[in-house]
Amino acid sequence: MNETAFDDALTSTEYRARSAPMFLGRIPAYDAKAHTSAYALFGSDGIDDRRPFGDRDIATRRLFRAIGAVANLDDLITGRDVWVPCPADGAGVPANLAPQRTVLTFDPSAVAAPEFATRSERLRRHGYRVALDVSGGAENYGALGLSVVANAESVDPFRLAHELGIDEFLDAVMVGVAAGQEDQLAAVAAEARRRKIISMAVGVETVTMAERWAGVFDLCVGRFVFQPSDVGPAGSVDRLAAVHLLAELERPNSTFEDVERVIGRDPSLVLRMLALVNSGMFSLPRRIDTTRAALVMLGLRNVRQLALAVTLHSVTAVAPELTMTALVRARHCELLAASVGLRSDVAFTVGLLSLVGTFTGRPTEEALSSLPLTAEVVNAIGRQSGLLGDILAAVLCCERGRISTACLILDALAPSTTGPAANTGVLASTSTEAIVWAERLRAGSAMVVPAPAPPPRQGGRLFRRP
Repeated sequence: MNETAFDDALTSTEYRARSAPMFLGRIPAYDAKAHTSAYALFGSDGIDDRRPFGDRDIATRRLFRAIGAVANLDDLITGRDVWVPCPADGAGVPANLAPQRTVLTFDPSAVAAPEFATRSERLRRHGYRVALDVSGGAENYGALGLSVVANAESVDPFRLAHELGIDEFLDAVMVGVAAGQEDQLAAVAAEARRRKIISMAVGVETVTMAERWAGVFDLCVGRFVFQPSDVGPAGSVDRLAAVHLLAELERPNSTFEDVERVIGRDPSLVLRMLALVNSGMFSLPRRIDTTRAALVMLGLRNVRQLALAVTLHSVTAVAPELTMTALVRARHCELLAASVGLRSDVAFTVGLLSLVGTFTGRPTEEALSSLPLTAEVVNAIGRQSGLLGDILAAVLCCERGRISTACLILDALAPSTTGPAANTGVLASTSTEAIVWAERLRAGSAMVVPAPAPPPRQGGRLFRRP
């Protein structure tokens, strides 16, 4: 697509102006121990999350522009590798994407172009890594006329690369995982290891799938970490006690005395929290030695949130990304609620405890029934009902890349005169602020809380190996 055609497409009715707000989000990619190793970046203008196949080039160029507009991209990616869809011509890579940490992904339609080898070689010469993304499935690429995708349910990236003569120009592959394709997928992962290139499995939605593919592929993308899983009595007690503490700290109308009493029941929590308060994170003019002094100096809300962060980061038997997600959801719910005139403190609680089932290894409604929560909060978390339930639903949509749906939800709460997509900017700014806030707390907590060891599982391993 030439520049004129691209500009015309951007200014069309469907895609609006190039200056329209873009939501920039991240999806974690996990290593074999369920630790976040990289982020896949995505963008949306809030109009339609299901772009027609032929519009991928427009979407990727707009994503590049959104990334390039971020003043400090590392606030979102925190030094991790990023996987970013790239326009077919490989042009316009944002300057703030560090080449040594960036994997540029191309779909089969892009790698089938005669110029791909030259483009890939140029990008790799600048330090970027190049990936072939076949996670979309064979049905999207039948029109290419390639034998490797004809009458196939999935695409073998190495067979495709061989047919196109681009084997030597790839550094990584992305494949979608599905039932009935175990042998083919295992062969792809084995070939990637043989070639010493990175392999990513997309669509790993369950713990069973993770136990099959984690460690077989270098990275897994999916929601398997959000599934409740019991790791034995000790781990269950640890997590349940932490969730009870979170709920008590988040009681509505808590006073200084209430929070001081709850925190004071756990001397180790007091010590860790005071260590965080006195760290360089706050640069206070004098040393703080008591919870009461911290409350006076920082305020009830800040101390409560610090205690929450330290508690979450101290929990064993929980994937680190769960802690991060709970904090991001809490802050995002809080900010969105404030933007539409709802109680932000209660919304924070809803987001924070939205993963209560996963944290405790129990069904969500059962876990909620044991906590000192109001019916409003229980219904918002368990059923996504009520106004706070709508806020949580919008946050979950952002997390999953369904930005147009989140815009519709927010528009129902506070109608915009220019349409639901006008909320894209609100969702984008609040999401970014929530991530930066949570990452700041994670960094601060890491100074005073050792990272919890992954739980022993299946013979001492986090996931089974084939």
